[in-house]
Parts: sequence; structure tokens; C-alpha cells
Amino acid sequence: MGTGGGAGTGGATGTGGTTGTGGVGGTSGRAGAAGQAGRDASGGAPDAAVDADASDTSSDAPFDSPADVSCGDTASDPQNCGFCGHDCQNGDCVAGECQPWLVILGTSPTDVLATDEDVWASDAGAGIIFRNSRAGGPSIFATGFPDASFMAIDATHLYWTVFRDPGQIIRKPLAGGSTEIFQANLVEPLGIAVDTTHVYFTSTTQGVFRIPIGGGAPEQLVLPAFTATPSGLALDDSKLIWSNAGNDTLGRYDIGLGMVTTFATGQVDPAGVAAHAGLIFWANEALPVGDAGSAGTITSKPAVGVATPVVEVSGRNRPYGVSVDDTTIYWTEPGRGRVLAVAR
Repeated sequence: MGTGGGAGTGGATGTGGTTGTGGVGGTSGRAGAAGQAGRDASGGAPDAAVDADASDTSSDAPFDSPADVSCGDTASDPQNCGFCGHDCQNGDCVAGECQPWLVILGTSPTDVLATDEDVWASDAGAGIIFRNSRAGGPSIFATGFPDASFMAIDATHLYWTVFRDPGQIIRKPLAGGSTEIFQANLVEPLGIAVDTTHVYFTSTTQGVFRIPIGGGAPEQLVLPAFTATPSGLALDDSKLIWSNAGNDTLGRYDIGLGMVTTFATGQVDPAGVAAHAGLIFWANEALPVGDAGSAGTITSKPAVGVATPVVEVSGRNRPYGVSVDDTTIYWTEPGRGRVLAVAR
């Protein structure tokens, strides 16, 4: 059982979003201003290329013959990649596998959050929250938040954690207006999720907490003994799933039952977590030794039942945040200053 008593604030000693220098509108330590390189929902070419290779793929679908008579060359046709009807969207098709494309170029983007209307990104290095409208292009939603980390969204607000000591949870109306401190004096809060009644967050030394959506003191749901440097957090129905960077597992907490179980084992430096359509997705940073770093993955597993995790995207450079919609997987690579996407 992972229930804990009382109210308290989260604590942490783990690492959060990668911090860099630079800002918007000029040059920076990495890539300078954020810019959109993907197209919106109606089309458009990318502004910058991505160093994609055959390992940069998320498609596990069967590969038809290179000259499938029903739809042409499935080895290179981006609208029929690997099999008929598989659209790579903005990515190329190489050897029957869709390749990633660049969505946002920033300083140290930590998290990405895809909705029907927008693709959001938090940039810890620039202290910026980007709103990349599918209809109208990129804009700056909020500034002045160095160490901005994971994000969550409800019908009215965007929420994000500020990973520092003391840390905060910040929110701002989607319609615009002023940012507000939803909860202050937290010790390095990191993962975050929201539903109609509560905001949930991880603390890398004190476990998992929730706060009433109307405000109030944090309530501890999962004790530190049942976590190991909890990082990313997602909510699926009545279950919270978080990554344990300290022991390469994912944990699960049933809110109704108050029970903690292990969701996945044998991962490699798991970070961001996302839930979509009955599946849980997470980023494995696979922290490299030295400067090399191309072993990171985006992995998935059904939210319920017994199943082996499936690698959706491989060969990535320390992926950190992740988000998924019906057609696309998005992730951040803070060390390279970019948000990427690939067709599912």
C-alpha cells in the first residue's frame, strides 16, 4: 500500500529539465530563438531538417514489398510508408520507415504537450512556455520561468512545474491573462498531471502528491519508500503512472484503491510519461557515458493488463518529455535544443 497521511510539500534531489542559456529573438548557447519547423494541420514544409536515419522511426507495422501494386513504392513514398496508407506527415520515408521532423527549435526544451489545437513546449534554459498553434503557428505563452519542467492541461488552464528549491506549480488561463502561482514552497516538484478535481505532482524525495483544483495544502498519496526519484507523471482514468529514474522502473497508483504496484521494470533512465487511448508512453533517456547519446527510446505499454513494453522510437539523444496523439508521437531532446515528432 502506498498511502500516506497528512499534508506536506514535495521534495527532490533528482534532476529536472536540462538548463541552458539563451532566449528568444537572438542567438543562444544552443539554437537561439524557438521556431516552428513542422507544418500545421493543413500542411507546410519544415523550416529545418532533422538528422534522421533508419533508426529514427516509430513504425512497427508490417513492411510491404517496395513496389506494392496497390499503392506504389512503400519503401520511399511518405504517404504509403511501409504499408499502404501509412502517412509520414512531415517526415520522409526511408526503407519503409517514417522519419522524424522538427517541431520546435529552442534552448533546452524539457517537455512537450500535444492537444487538438496546439503543441506546447516548456524550455528550461530559456524560461519560456511555447504555444505552437496547429492553425496559426508558434507564439510565446509565458516567459520568466527558468527550470520550467513538465506540463499538464485542463479545460481552462495550462499548468507547469518549476524544478528548483523552493519550487512552484504555475498555471495560466488558456484564453490569456496573468500567470499565477498555484502552489509555492515545493522542493523541486517535477512531474505533473491534472483532472477535474486535483492537480497531481511528483517530488523526487517525498513521493507523489495531489492538491485540490481550487487550491489547498498538498496531500501525500505515495510515500517515498514506494518510489525511487519519481520524475514524469501521467494520469490514466483513476490511475497515476510515474517514472522512477532511481531504479529504472515505472510505478502505478490506483487512486480509488490507494494501492501502489509496479507498472514496468528494466527501463533505462525513464523520464517523461504520457497517457493516450489506453496506452502509456514514456521516454527512456539512456544517459550516455561521455558525449555519445543515441540509445534513448520512446516506449509504450497498455495501461491495464499484462504486456511487454514496445519500443516505438529508438536511436534518440536523451529524450526527456513525451506526448502522443492519434497520429503522432512527440518528444524533447533538451541537449540538442529541439522538439521532434514522428508519425505513428
